[in-house]
Amino acid sequence: MKIFKNIKNLEVYKFGVISPVLYEPRIRQNQYFRGLSKHGIEIPPGSRDIYYLHVSTYKGWLKKYNESGLEGLKEKTRIDKGCYRKLTCEIIQGINQVMEKTDVVSVKDLERKLLMKDYIKSEDICYKTLRKYVNDHGLLTKEVKMERKKFEKEFVNDL
Repeated sequence: MKIFKNIKNLEVYKFGVISPVLYEPRIRQNQYFRGLSKHGIEIPPGSRDIYYLHVSTYKGWLKKYNESGLEGLKEKTRIDKGCYRKLTCEIIQGINQVMEKTDVVSVKDLERKLLMKDYIKSEDICYKTLRKYVNDHGLLTKEVKMERKKFEKEFVNDL
């Protein structure tokens, strides 16, 4: 989660939150977690930023700790990170062909040309997915433009 980005040892922090009730009965655990949820916790510690997490979040931390120890409390990256569900190999090949053969100015232009050449249908992928793919792979690079002024003449008062 983004609120945990400033915590170096996240698993130790989570353990510190759930440790007071590790070996308590479920009733005490529920009371403790409700209290944390009601009063909030500082994330990161000492920052005075109070966050109110749901009771199920704390219970999930406790369950992960009981199953696999501190290793279970570590933040894991998604397995499908960097993959695009909607972009099939055929669509990617179509994108590459359009980029090579035609002069594409923008992502909207690319989408229009893909639709015209029947590489995609309007319901296949959304604009955001296409834009993310283009930006991640650097397909459209911005050219350095010359500085241009609206009104410029050689002498004063020529305009």
